[in-house]
Amino acid sequence: KNAPFICIEPWYGRCDSSDFTGSLEEREWGNQLEPGQPFEASYSIKIEEM
Repeated sequence: KNAPFICIEPWYGRCDSSDFTGSLEEREWGNQLEPGQPFEASYSIKIEEM
């Protein structure tokens, strides 16, 4: 589509499988921190004209 913008949202972790029916605590690949611990991450995006 000819949208005047794009929206980029960084995610950390993975989506559930289509047949997942468990609770949040049962999800695979979740990020967990101990209380008071920081979370730092980075990513890079390269956009080239098409």
